Amino acid sequence: MKTFSQLRLDNSAGESLVGTNNWHFLVGDSNKEIEQHLGRHPITDRTLESWANDHKKRVAYCSQHHIPYLTFVVPDRLQPLKRYLPSDLLEAGVLDGLSTNGSKVSHCIDGHYLELLDHFTPPKGQLSQLYYKTDTHWSDLGALHFANFLHKVAPNLFSNHDAQNYLFAETVFTGDICKNDPIPFQESIQSLESKPAIIEKTSHPYSGRLTLVHNKSGIARKLLIFGNSYVTDALLQYLSEDFNEITYVFSNSFDYNLANAVAPDVIIYQTLERFTILPPNDSVHMSAFERASYLCATGRRPATSHRIENHSYNTLSEICLKVAAKTTLAVNDYNLLKQIGLQPLYKYCVVIIYYLCGQKQLALQLVIDDFAENSGSLMFIKYAQLLNAHKDVKELSLLSLKRKIILESTWQ
Repeated sequence: MKTFSQLRLDNSAGESLVGTNNWHFLVGDSNKEIEQHLGRHPITDRTLESWANDHKKRVAYCSQHHIPYLTFVVPDRLQPLKRYLPSDLLEAGVLDGLSTNGSKVSHCIDGHYLELLDHFTPPKGQLSQLYYKTDTHWSDLGALHFANFLHKVAPNLFSNHDAQNYLFAETVFTGDICKNDPIPFQESIQSLESKPAIIEKTSHPYSGRLTLVHNKSGIARKLLIFGNSYVTDALLQYLSEDFNEITYVFSNSFDYNLANAVAPDVIIYQTLERFTILPPNDSVHMSAFERASYLCATGRRPATSHRIENHSYNTLSEICLKVAAKTTLAVNDYNLLKQIGLQPLYKYCVVIIYYLCGQKQLALQLVIDDFAENSGSLMFIKYAQLLNAHKDVKELSLLSLKRKIILESTWQ
């Protein structure tokens, strides 16, 4: 834990930046959050144009299908907490660039940014309730605060939530900002205990993860959310009171195929200010699984920063490059894929590679094996899009998921 001057921006050690009252801040991240707010990493006109174009298409789609569509650019956490930043960082001029990128993108996509910034800048006494001191995300109470902001924006779609109606338990917590600190700071937080909804997630924690939420006592409506980790389990619990079925996709893109399949009553798109520096890519409908499946679609070699010390991942990346270049895979490649496909973390990507190589039977068998081992995987929603010609898979889906969420439109 060091000051901003000691850490600098190239924080290779990954240590947190400590401000006043033990508030910790992110530094040295891949999105260069602090650099964005120092004005050293501005958003480009091309990126803004991309955001605007994608937004127009999304609005047109939702209008055509009569689906209310709400967009939210959540301010970076340092925005409402700026008074707790280290003095040397404030002197460096970080306040001068605040809200620049987020407000620009929000303007392009009709997002609620400045209103959220104002909404999440409460008196000092409430800040510790809405945010964790050691984590990049808002707290369970902060998620409740956002749920009530949704009510403010669309009172006919979202109800107001009273914290007194929920049970919270005090627990000791160390967040993701401090994970690399020599002595991680521990804080006392209020964690939501009231959990009326059942939350089911796919096994992997990366981009493209699907989360399904069911609340028998909720209003009989369906909500589809495209967002990031700010869509916390606590937030989903609150929203389940207004929608008894919620499908949440961890993605910065809008998946039209999935929207057709879910047929939601409302769609929310949520992103975080520091993530707006890169535009979404709505043309990519296959979820990125450790980025490897995305390489299949784009033919791009992973940047050095995206290569990790993991043999399976790097092997998949190289095979993906061959697939993208339309190079015939060798017998050894298929042997490697067979071994890697046994790992739950990479199984989905291997299915995609099989599919793109025309090996649909291999892909089908891997899906069937997955059902046999795991009694059905929520990843099937994506499997279904890839293997929609196979009747056997459709029958498996209805047996395994116990719900008709695969939706007949996927198979038409």
